[in-house]
Parts: sequence; C-alpha cells; structure tokens
Amino acid sequence: MKRTLLLLTFLLVTDAAWSDMNITGVVKDNQNQPLAGVHVFVSNQLFRAVHIDFTAVTNAQGEFSIVIPEGNVEQRMAYNYDVLTSNFSFSHRNIQLEFGAPDVLPHRWNSEGARTLDCAFGCRNTPDSGVDDINLGPLTTDLDLGEVVLTTGGGKQYFGTAADEQGLVMPDLYAVLASLPGGELETEYFPVIMQSDGAFASLAVPIQSDMNIAAFAPGYTKVFHDGTQCERSGFCRPAKPTTSTSGIHLTLKKSGTIEVNPPSLPSGSEHLFRSIRIFDDFGQFLGYGSCAFYSLDANSPEQEPCRFEGLLKHKTYHLVFVGHNSEGGVTTPMQRLYHDGTVTGCGMQFSHNNLPDTGLVIGGNGLLSMDFPDMVPGLRLGGVFIDRNTQKPIEITEPGSPNLYLELIDSKTLESAGILFINAEEGYNASFSSCSTAGIPAGSYHLALSSHITHTSLMDAGPQLGDYKRFVYGGNDCVGRDCDFSGAAVVELTNTDVTGLEIEIEKGSRIHGCYHYADHSPVVYVFEGESLRHKMSVQIFTDSGDYLETAQLRFEDLGNDQYQLCYSSSAYPAGNYLIRTNNGTSLYTDIKNKGLASLEAFDHTIGFYDSESGMGANPCSGAGCVMNDVISLDGNNHVQRHFYLTEGPVISAQLKNNINGSLLANGLVYAELYDSVGNWLGRYQFVAETGRFSTPALADGDYEIKITGGAPYFELTEAEPEYQAPGLHQSVYVTINGASEDVGVITMVNDIIFNDGFDNNL
Repeated sequence: MKRTLLLLTFLLVTDAAWSDMNITGVVKDNQNQPLAGVHVFVSNQLFRAVHIDFTAVTNAQGEFSIVIPEGNVEQRMAYNYDVLTSNFSFSHRNIQLEFGAPDVLPHRWNSEGARTLDCAFGCRNTPDSGVDDINLGPLTTDLDLGEVVLTTGGGKQYFGTAADEQGLVMPDLYAVLASLPGGELETEYFPVIMQSDGAFASLAVPIQSDMNIAAFAPGYTKVFHDGTQCERSGFCRPAKPTTSTSGIHLTLKKSGTIEVNPPSLPSGSEHLFRSIRIFDDFGQFLGYGSCAFYSLDANSPEQEPCRFEGLLKHKTYHLVFVGHNSEGGVTTPMQRLYHDGTVTGCGMQFSHNNLPDTGLVIGGNGLLSMDFPDMVPGLRLGGVFIDRNTQKPIEITEPGSPNLYLELIDSKTLESAGILFINAEEGYNASFSSCSTAGIPAGSYHLALSSHITHTSLMDAGPQLGDYKRFVYGGNDCVGRDCDFSGAAVVELTNTDVTGLEIEIEKGSRIHGCYHYADHSPVVYVFEGESLRHKMSVQIFTDSGDYLETAQLRFEDLGNDQYQLCYSSSAYPAGNYLIRTNNGTSLYTDIKNKGLASLEAFDHTIGFYDSESGMGANPCSGAGCVMNDVISLDGNNHVQRHFYLTEGPVISAQLKNNINGSLLANGLVYAELYDSVGNWLGRYQFVAETGRFSTPALADGDYEIKITGGAPYFELTEAEPEYQAPGLHQSVYVTINGASEDVGVITMVNDIIFNDGFDNNL
C-alpha cells in the first residue's frame, strides 16, 4: 500500500515548477535479503527505448538512486539495435523502471509491487493489476519506491566476444540482444554488459525467448550473430535467431562514409536552410545524417561537411537534397533533387520505382565525397475542400490522421510528381498544401486522391471527411487505386504560387461492418496502444471481380478498454460491389503468423466468411472468399455487412535450406498458396519461433504451395510480377478433405535463393 500511495502523490503534484528528481528504492529477493548488482533501467515504451545514461546498479544493501534531470538533456537512447545521442526532456513523460541481473529474470516496477516479465526489457507487457507507468509531471518532490521485491532464479544468459577483423576492441563498442519482432517477447533493446577486452555477458532472459544479438561501434557497420552486416541506421535482421548461448563472436567491419561539402549562400539570399536524406536502393530511408546547414548571412562561420557514416561499402545509395531560401522575410522552397540532379516531388523517394537508375557507391577506401548541388526555387500549391452540395468549406470538429495526401500528377505523362498534405486538424477547415521544403517545378498538373505513390482513404481523415469519395480534381470519381484523368482539370503553375484553389468533393456510400465469432459474440482486441492495421481486413471488388482497396480497420468501443474489430470501405459512387475477408491473403505479412497474440482466444484454424442471410455462407479459401451476392450502393446510404469466424482445416510446413540443412524462418521467405486452377490465394510467413508457416482455414480442395522471398532472397511471385526473378519453379501439392495437413519439411534446391544471407562484400 505504501508504494501505491506514493505513486498517487507523485501523479497529483502537477502545478509546481520542475526540478531534478531523485528516484530511490531498495531491491530485495523474496527472502527479504538485499540484492546487490541488479541493473535498474529507465525505459520508455512510447519510443520503445532505454535511457541508458540513467541506469543504476544496486549496492550491497540493495539500494539504488536515479536522478531524473530538469529540462532538455543530451543523452544516449538505445533502440532499434542502436544507441543514438539526442536532446530529450523527461517533463510530462511516462517512464517505466525495469530490473535485471544474471540470476534475476526481467522485472518491471508496478504500483502493487515489481512483477516478473515474460518478455525482455522494453516490451509492451500488459499488467494484470496496478500501474507500471511513472508519470513525470512538473514535480518538486523526489520519489521513494520503498522495497522492490524480485523473484530470483530461472532464465538464461548469452556470452561471447566482439572485435573488428584485426581483433581490435574499439571504444564505444556496444552489444545488444533483441527478441524477434512480432512475437510476444518483442523488445527493441536488451542490454549486454561489455568488458574492456570485448567479452560480453547478457543479463538473464526468459528461457523460452529466441534472441538476435548484434554489435556496433562508431566507424563500423552493425553485425549480427550470423555475420549479417547492415547500416547503423538501417533496418535489417538475421535469417534466424542465435541457437547458441555461449561462444558467440561478433566481427565488425569498417563502414563507408558519404561526405557532402557545405552549400554556398545564393546571391541575394539572407539565409538558407539545406538538409540531405539518404535512401538505399530499395527506397528504405536511412536518416538525415549530421546534415543540416543553416546560414544567417554571407559572413557565417565556415561549416563542416555533411557526413553519412556507418554505411556498407559497395552498396548503392541515393541522396535527396531539400531546403529553402529566405529573403526580405519571404521563404522560398527549393525543388527537391536527387544526387544526379533529377527533380523529385515530396514523398516520391520512398518508392524504389522513383529512384534514379544510377546511385552512389562507396569504394574500397571507404569514402565518397561530393559537392552540394545548386538548388532551384520552386512553387507552392494549396487550397481548401468544398462540399459540392452545400458549396461551403468542410469544418473539422474531430481530428483525423496527420498522414493524408493528395497526389500531384504530371498532366502530360500522367506520372506522379509528388504529394500534397491534407490538413484535417480540429478547429480548421479541411485544406491541403505542398511540402514546406519541396518547391514544385513550373508545369501542368492534375490532382487526385490518389493514384500512384499512396492510396489514401478519407476514412482516415475523421468523421467530417470520411464519407467523401476519392476524386480527380475537375474530373471523375476515383473507384479503384488508379484514377481516370480523362477530361480532368489542369492546374497550371507558371511564375507564382497557387494557394487559393477550391476543390469540390462529394459524399458517397460505404460498406462497413464488424468481426464476430460463430456464436455472434464480438471479436475483441484488448487495446494496448499498438497498431492493428492489416491484422484482419476486408477487400473490396467491383462486381466483375476487379480489386479496389483494402478497407480501413476500425474499432468499436465496448467499454472497459475493450474494442471490437470492425472495418469500413472508402466512400464509393453508386454501383455494384463484392467483398471478402483478407485473412492474410493480401501482400501484407500473414496475419496468422505474426502479431495475433492480441486477439483473445485466437486459433489458427479459424477462417472468415460472411454468414449473414443471403450473403453466401459457404466456406471459402483466400482469394476465393469473394461474396456470392452483389452489394448494391446507391451513392448516398451506407451498407452494413458483418463477418463471422468459423473453424476449418489448415496447411502447414517447414522449409529447409539446402546449403547447410538448417530451417529457414525469417521475414524474407514466404509460402504462397494457389488453388487447383492457379488462382493466387495468399502469402504466409515462416514463423521464426517454429520455422513453420500456417495458412488460414481452408475449404476442401486441391492446393499448390510455391516458395518466394525478398532481398537478400530473389522474388518469384505471381502476386507481385514486377519483382519476378528466375528459379523456384518447384511446387508442393496438397489436398484438403476436412482435416488439416502438415506437409513436413520442404527442401528447396536453388543455391542462389536459399543461401542464408548474402555476400556482404558485394
């Protein structure tokens, strides 16, 4: 009770001035003996990070003390297999205190006593009772947690060494453990105690956890236990978790650097802002580097070159240059440029289809230097949305997603020229504007919601915009992902900005509903703050079977922190439509294999089909789950269709690597399922914990399994033909007749594709 009262006092003091605060406590075991050498971490679930500069270790009496500083403080934060230094303020933040030791499983402080975690540090593990969060409001008092009792014993540790190729142990060398993404043990950072000789030992982790282990240091690439190398800021993972708990050796390789010389101040400008963004050849954003240039006048001190460090040698990269100039109090956005001088619109660089044919490659000496290119002023485009019937602006009274876009389309080529931002901010009229650091070149453009870069549904914009149809400005309504631009209005940008454009939009009809179990009880998600997008979803088709969109996932609040899973389509014009449940059959990661621990009593044998009267209650498989009956929309009223869950048989299997005989299980290798006439039904991941994939519930019939993979495995898939590559023509055929079928272990024989990882020197 003492801890609970202290926490309440801590939370209620909100109006006093902030000052440094000291969090103290005494750590004991369940025999009431003090525990020395226990590490106490300040974690932050919002950022999935650990504030490693504020780590304490208990003394012989089990005592610890952590001082939380006032104001913004430069500090090291560890997340995503990296440690970054940034300015951060604890004021008005929630933190968690977590405890670990070689003989103590991870614990998290709770208002009703420390509780053992069934995951590693930093995970989102919901408490059975009490409160985990410590709210750091503007406080003047310290916080004494009193006695914190930990359960000792259990768990396992990881031991090994880390050094470079010459055996050198460099300064600022870090090693981290992280459990597999998507699993119940997920965390982004788990500390490893590194000695000066490069030897390391982890704290205890749960016995059942499968862990990746990585090491990194300034001037080196990041390396995993299986030798996988990647950029310090890049997203990559090993093919599978380490199976060893000792004798692990991590060999770091020297990284490459791209260096860009500072820009010059243009004639007539009072000051400028310039920044650089780096992408790999797949369009993955790798960061900004230390690359912001800001000059007050021509006499500003000389600035250092911009450096992108921690890159892989001999790999292709792309730079995007952004910025604006200021003169006489007027800010002019510059046109965004790639490193080869090609103009790119806002947002375009995130699609690998828009990257230049030629990228930047760092040679064997590890350094590539270049000058900052001259940038050319661009134009702005913006305006407001008008309701076509009322002829009035649309006022936003409830906020929507901040990530909504219009797409700019070149009227001559009908190719994308970038995105414009939609403002759905509460208290304002719905409007749109171009990027502040992406001037638009003079030219002729269409506007659409939207076409090539991103598929935007106004359902994400909140209730005031959710009922409006997708459109081409001055043209036809958009029905599918690609819009019809014939006869559409053209926006001419010449020498001046266009900021007063009025776009009329019109309401339409939506298809919406919720998920239920077979007994009509709701499918409930216990909300914990994580994104649920694509775990369960519905696909919309024309009555001729053409795919239109994946409906937006919605939540129906049932009270007591329980939310029913529901969906809604975009608004459509009058017409006939078909719907089916997605159930992992889209290009997204199979919902059966990742992240479904959030669903209550969920079962791999559950399938989805609409069992409402007249809606086709026959079981179906994957892409065969299109409804038998047409849904007619009148363009004005919404239609409700619910989905119900029923049990059924599944197909499962494991996959063996023919190079070394190990099981393959990672986010890059998939099983694709086809029906007896070759229709693609779905893509399913091999789960790392079991090395196994499982389909959703299937109807009786004959099926074909093919294997596909992403980088570093080459693609072969009918679902994404633009990524096809030769090889993998083998198939496995399975017949379902009322019972599940486990195929066992599939062994593939293509040396190119099924090689664990890739040659990091290429």
